[in-house]
Amino acid sequence: MESFLFYDLETFGIDSSFSRVSQFAAIRTDMDLNPIGDPMDWLIKPASDVLPSPQSCLITHVNPWETLAKGSPEFEVVARIHEQMSEPGTCTLGYNSYRFDDAFMRNAFYRNFWPMYRREYENGNSRWDLLNVFRAAYVLRPDSLVWPLNDKGVVSFKLEDLAIANDARDGMAHEALSDVRALVGLARKLKDSQPKFWEYVFSLRQKSMAQRLLDAPNGQIVLHIQSFYGFDRQLCAPLLPLFRHPQQSNDVVVFDLGEDPQQLLDWNSFEERAPGLETVRVNDGPMLFQWQHIREDERERLTLDSAIIEQRAKWLQDNQHRIPFMRMMDAMSPAYKPPEDVDAAMYGGFFSATDERWMSAVRSTAPAQLSALEDVAGINSRLPELLKRYRARNFPDTLSFEEVQAWKEFCTAKFSAPENGTITDMNFAAFSAQLAELRALENLSAEQRELLDEVERFGQYQVDNASVV
Repeated sequence: MESFLFYDLETFGIDSSFSRVSQFAAIRTDMDLNPIGDPMDWLIKPASDVLPSPQSCLITHVNPWETLAKGSPEFEVVARIHEQMSEPGTCTLGYNSYRFDDAFMRNAFYRNFWPMYRREYENGNSRWDLLNVFRAAYVLRPDSLVWPLNDKGVVSFKLEDLAIANDARDGMAHEALSDVRALVGLARKLKDSQPKFWEYVFSLRQKSMAQRLLDAPNGQIVLHIQSFYGFDRQLCAPLLPLFRHPQQSNDVVVFDLGEDPQQLLDWNSFEERAPGLETVRVNDGPMLFQWQHIREDERERLTLDSAIIEQRAKWLQDNQHRIPFMRMMDAMSPAYKPPEDVDAAMYGGFFSATDERWMSAVRSTAPAQLSALEDVAGINSRLPELLKRYRARNFPDTLSFEEVQAWKEFCTAKFSAPENGTITDMNFAAFSAQLAELRALENLSAEQRELLDEVERFGQYQVDNASVV
């Protein structure tokens, strides 16, 4: 049975490699957005090598002491999440999930030896992000919802603002389950208001759909909606697809027809990105609309000059062979720099079938027996170190005295690492500086100041607990 799994995370920071999820919440619905089963709301116990960002705690209202007391170990919650997201026919979706929540989940699966991507495409599964869907609705279906303005006088796409303006808020903002309920409510309002639009943008979550729209040999103009273009351009740009990116199979190189393509003939600064040259990632649900389906009155409302745009597209199609695109690719393809720490090395290559069998064995082995798997030959070099950390974070009682000391030395190194280092996103110096900066704010409530005190006490507890004896 097909279903949606709406989900939201609260986290202890913004770095998906080194920070951690503090709370996971989800609601499963049928395709008509009617809830199925009970809501999920799980706290995750923080590992002993993580300092929470005080700023993040202030935004999410999550007290790390509460997660320590009431939460479950990460491996346990991640197993539950993977089971839910892998249920056949599930479309997992969130709000800004492509850029944020999905990155945290992939890293959590990586740290806990689950497949990082399969839940996104196997057994009829998929993933989706509603943030750009609402942007597209604002651009092309402005009557579908109420669009609140922020203090700069432009539309706010913050979930809490949209939810309040459209009477979809139930509970406190930045509380995971409350945010999920708000997102379900907003989705239902958009689907009811614009059923055909909803059906079309839902299809864009499939990579094959975006690939068809960007099929370079056809050379068809598409309208792309994305925050990148800004409100000065109504969040949209007409693009002409050119070719598949030579190194990134999911990227299509396009030209933004808001620029004059003739300037490419004289472009010789190959160390800089050429004007108008961009990429669109087909597996990130891009909001793409065929140019011929955009009515002329809509183009005028969006200040899109059809004559100029189509003239530029025709010139580029006729002169594409004269432009040294391949030399321009280097500026669009920065060299990959392998991370120095294994926690950040999720993108360090795919795992083999042998690796996956070993990872499955880790998940099924009793905690006290896990150390025997560290010396298995023929597995990816990242895995033994990941297993050491997995044991220390989730099963500290199974460590030998020497392993406890080694783990504490590792934690101390993270907490005292140089700022902007390569093994952590939050050292103790940055943690303390952020606390001081937040406490200097004049508009903090007594409750917020109390939360910062709790966060400081927790951070000191983590540092003290890492002291080698």
